[in-house]
Amino acid sequence: MDQFKQEYRPETSSWWYTKESFIFESLNYSLRSLDTKVMMTMGFFIGNLYRQIVKLHQQQYHNCNDVPFLIYCGQGLSIVDFDKLRRNKGGLIKFNNFLSTSKQRDIAFLFAESSSIMHGIIGIIFEICINPNMQAAAFANIAEISNFGNGEEILFSMNTAFRVGCINQAENREKIWEVRLILTDDNDPQLINLTKKMREETGGPNGWFRMA
Repeated sequence: MDQFKQEYRPETSSWWYTKESFIFESLNYSLRSLDTKVMMTMGFFIGNLYRQIVKLHQQQYHNCNDVPFLIYCGQGLSIVDFDKLRRNKGGLIKFNNFLSTSKQRDIAFLFAESSSIMHGIIGIIFEICINPNMQAAAFANIAEISNFGNGEEILFSMNTAFRVGCINQAENREKIWEVRLILTDDNDPQLINLTKKMREETGGPNGWFRMA
């Protein structure tokens, strides 16, 4: 905490977010639980991190001829949440946190595998198809400013939406499943309706909507 107070600058937001510090834990907890008190306290950090991602995205993907590519994310889902995901095949899914992904499938597999060891948890490998030319939520390669610096980490801004594609069980892995996600265009009618519904359910454009 003392180090953060002394050393934090807006341009170091990605580094602090990937440091696995109290910032990472507090921010993700508040976004998952929609704890508005904590989110308001951390609003300055959320705004700085978002602006940093947008700036990097504009620098890295300004060429309209960029080629689509695949990235991966390993997570654990409860059986209940996994069943909801399976029933939502063909629909949209929104991540209300800053989603960290990797170009290396092996890294995602390790996260999914470690999660699947826990009781009642299904390991998920999200295979995400990205079209850089699409008008969608901002994302950026944060290799040069990340705490890890491995050159393979792609960070998405909050509330990024994806369409759920095929869902298959990993070969010879009972508790690990592979889920295909496709980045969704901001002008997608279903996404517009989903965003409107979420705004109504959260009481209007406040809290994490306003800070995003």
